[in-house]
Amino acid sequence: MRKFLAVLFVCLLAIPLAAQTRTGNIYGTVVDGEGTPLPGVSVTLTGPTTATMAKTTSAAGKFRFLSLFPGNLYEVRAELEGFKTKLEKGVIVNHSCCSRPSGRRFSGAAKIVVPMAKVNCSIRVIGAAATK
Repeated sequence: MRKFLAVLFVCLLAIPLAAQTRTGNIYGTVVDGEGTPLPGVSVTLTGPTTATMAKTTSAAGKFRFLSLFPGNLYEVRAELEGFKTKLEKGVIVNHSCCSRPSGRRFSGAAKIVVPMAKVNCSIRVIGAAATK
């Protein structure tokens, strides 16, 4: 009976260990300089031990990358035509959350602000002026 109780006690202690999270997530919203969410943004995630992953933001500008290995330095790139490409380097994923490059933890979603691109336009007229 003692042996049975000892085995039962060890099994009961192991149950909380099985529930521990072994991965983390990166999720957030891509917005423009005025804070308006941007749908259709191509968001790419690269890391030292994972294949490159790509997502497109939803109508509300949201994206998410799930089940990432913690502790790796990830890069998140947001690209949309007419806007500058935004690159967030050094994103550290912890168990069940992610961190900013400075190492500060933050709860909730990351916000990536993508500034408008400058459009350079030039007009070149070829030909001679009309004469009478």
